[in-house]
Amino acid sequence: MKDICIFCLSLTVFQLSIHPYPVYAAETISWDTAYKEFILDENYLSEEDPAFYTETPELIRFGLYDMDKDGFPELIAYNGCEYMAGAANYVYTCKDGRVSYIGDAGFRGSVLRYYPTSDFPGLFCSDGNNGIIMTVYYEYKNGQLVQETVMEEDYNTMNPEGDPQLKQVTENTDLYTVPLTLSPVTLDMFTVAEIRDMGWENLLARYPFVRSGASGITAVPEPANAAAGTAGGAVSAGDVSVSPFYGIWCGASKSYDDLQSEANALTGQGLSAQIFVTTDWSNLNPEFWYVLSAGTYASEEAAYSSLPLVQAVCPDAYVKYSGEYLGK
Repeated sequence: MKDICIFCLSLTVFQLSIHPYPVYAAETISWDTAYKEFILDENYLSEEDPAFYTETPELIRFGLYDMDKDGFPELIAYNGCEYMAGAANYVYTCKDGRVSYIGDAGFRGSVLRYYPTSDFPGLFCSDGNNGIIMTVYYEYKNGQLVQETVMEEDYNTMNPEGDPQLKQVTENTDLYTVPLTLSPVTLDMFTVAEIRDMGWENLLARYPFVRSGASGITAVPEPANAAAGTAGGAVSAGDVSVSPFYGIWCGASKSYDDLQSEANALTGQGLSAQIFVTTDWSNLNPEFWYVLSAGTYASEEAAYSSLPLVQAVCPDAYVKYSGEYLGK
């Protein structure tokens, strides 16, 4: 193992000289199986350069986020380095069962955020130096991780109200207004020990774009023609697992078409949107209604952890257990 002091080099040298390579290949497995084995079997430690991750594995953390809204999440890994010069967030994707590194996101392993109600699906990160905080946007686009500086906040030059001077760096004004006008959500990341304790399924349930499907774990939104009778990524009860679940309920209607419009709106905000029939489930209304849930969750805790994110889009959303499946 290389001496850990390598992480005390400058961030620039670190990024240019130490990069991982594709480390896990299996052509027939799904993305969730590939990520699961990458993390729980510690395949991430099989990097060509063993100094890529630190000697303190208890600090390494992982999270999932769909950076390009193609329905399949990227894997985000914080390398656990305690030295600022070496700390980093690595981004992986999965193609044909292969987990591959695509780039670094953020400054020195700093916190990553996203804005579910914005038109920008990527991740944001802010970090400061010498009184200036810079915000950068990261997007996975056309097979590459692309970054764009959004704005600078200069705390060395305050205005009369005591606020920092703002400078728009990006030419995209819509992107610039996102961190100024919207509320961010911090990307949840967990250590390997935490993931083992909660269980893989419960980890997936913490991310609103992941659901349990009839043929295993898949991600939403899906293509409009992925299932009959659905559009814009909204899925009906016939397309999901018949196992009991906790839902985050956002609406009900006697008209499927009306509720599907609401489901499409949720999907457009980057949330899972699934339509169920109440009479198919023992704990829902015995009268026939179409009901909309922002995802299905394996535990009540997992549902409540995602509730604030959903309520940012649907303020009246609430958590309720489905009960046993009664449908055909």
